[in-house]
Amino acid sequence: MQIKFYIIGGLVGLLIIFLVYRYWATLKATQKRDKDIFDKVKPVIEALENKNVLDEKLINRLADDSAARGILYSILEEHNQLELFPNKYMDFKSGAESSLVYWLLHPNELGDRPDQIEYIQTVSREQEIDNEKQKLDYYVFKFKMNPPHWASKDGWTVGVAGPYIKDSEPYDFAPGTFSTFEKFESKSPDEHVGWVHETMNKKGQY
Repeated sequence: MQIKFYIIGGLVGLLIIFLVYRYWATLKATQKRDKDIFDKVKPVIEALENKNVLDEKLINRLADDSAARGILYSILEEHNQLELFPNKYMDFKSGAESSLVYWLLHPNELGDRPDQIEYIQTVSREQEIDNEKQKLDYYVFKFKMNPPHWASKDGWTVGVAGPYIKDSEPYDFAPGTFSTFEKFESKSPDEHVGWVHETMNKKGQY
């Protein structure tokens, strides 16, 4: 009985160590991703704080970068300078793409920006939120990587960004942004969204 107790105790201890390690590794990975993006937008932050004239070419270059686009929007919004954000990216499709690429950049996910990414379609679901039935929009994308990235062998895979509701802004946090790295053709866009929507319901995220 005592030996069994020690075995169980040892297994529990190993599990705790593993969970602590996973938490630490995830935290470090998140910090690395965010630092890389912060380094890109740092000149904008410094210019705004010092009340210097912003470089329009730099703003456009950062907005073209889907990974940095959402952070740039947030920085300009915080400083009441959204009029500097390019109009061509002031839409939900651009915001959703930025949200998905930011998620994919995490080292625990794709670990890189997709070499190719294409918007497929918007799929809607109805959900009761705060005693009101609302329409939730999910944006479906397909993306692929070139060799030698480990995901290149999978070809086109699918990612979903959203949901966005009636009061959402294009660059609001989208809690259902996710990819299972399934092949795009394995399901219809509606089925891919259905899985994400059901998973969010099970986790009580509405």
